[in-house]
Amino acid sequence: MPDKQAVEQDLLSAYNDLQKARERMVELQRQMPHEAVPATYIFRGPNGAEATLEDLFEGRRDLIVIHNMGASCAYCAMWADGFNGVWPHLRDRAAFVVVSPDAPETQARFAASRGWRFPMWSSQGTTFRADMGFQQDDEMLPGVSIFHREADGAITHYAQSPFGPGDDFCVTYSLFDLLPGGTGDWEPRFTYDHTPAKADRSSFHHEELRTLKALSHVTVLVSDYDEALAFYTEKLGFVKRDDMAMGPDTRWLTVSLPDQPDLKIVLQKPVPAMHGEEGAADMLSRIGKATTCVIATDDCQGDYERLSARGVAFVSPPQAQSYGIEALFTDLYGNVYDLVQSVE
Repeated sequence: MPDKQAVEQDLLSAYNDLQKARERMVELQRQMPHEAVPATYIFRGPNGAEATLEDLFEGRRDLIVIHNMGASCAYCAMWADGFNGVWPHLRDRAAFVVVSPDAPETQARFAASRGWRFPMWSSQGTTFRADMGFQQDDEMLPGVSIFHREADGAITHYAQSPFGPGDDFCVTYSLFDLLPGGTGDWEPRFTYDHTPAKADRSSFHHEELRTLKALSHVTVLVSDYDEALAFYTEKLGFVKRDDMAMGPDTRWLTVSLPDQPDLKIVLQKPVPAMHGEEGAADMLSRIGKATTCVIATDDCQGDYERLSARGVAFVSPPQAQSYGIEALFTDLYGNVYDLVQSVE
């Protein structure tokens, strides 16, 4: 039987060596020549949006780009699940995006199915991944690139690192290493048999519908971003969740209720650059023509009085219905909201 104290001493020594090695690696990484990167790569995002590499900085000096291999890779999904949890902390220090070769529509569906909150952009049709060293011929590699914007606006590829089991970017394997049997033959999957069901799915008629997980976004048409943001945050008490430039006169702007961060309202302004002249005109003509969505409340009368005092326009005051108490109000553009206090 090994002496416990001796093993603990060896472990401590190994840990100290590892920390010194990590510090040395960071030092060497910073000594690497920082190559200039063109800001002309065009990435595609939701709703036809486009962005350059410079746009991804969101006005910051540092940018973290995760090179994800797409919706077909369970390993990449596990790494991204981890980033999703710490994303608010990461974006407090630097801009953070996940880039994959999937089309934006595929990215949006997959991100919604996993509850990801971070911004995703498609590098499909660009040489970005290969130029950054994460694709060799047809073989893609996962990893991270760090970009820095200099005072004169020049962008440099400051650092990079590949991803793989046991790296510093996914805690799963580090925890498994502490188990008596280690990782064993375990491999990540998209779903696991022991995942608790969140709803009765017996009524689903098609197996493929079981991928539907949650409602993540509702789009509301507005004619002015800042005006709409002020109304939803200052009048209604919503919280701004995303605000990112997506192209000429276009922003990815979302808000949500403070206690429901995973269901966001997209404040979308129809613009010709994204929707075409006719499309933008048609969308503008539909603003305020229907009830947008229902907001649940425990005190319809109280909310009616509080919101009215803030200048929110109500279409109808609280009225008793068979399903509870209901009041209708509009935003600045005539979009109608149904405020409902359900019957207990």
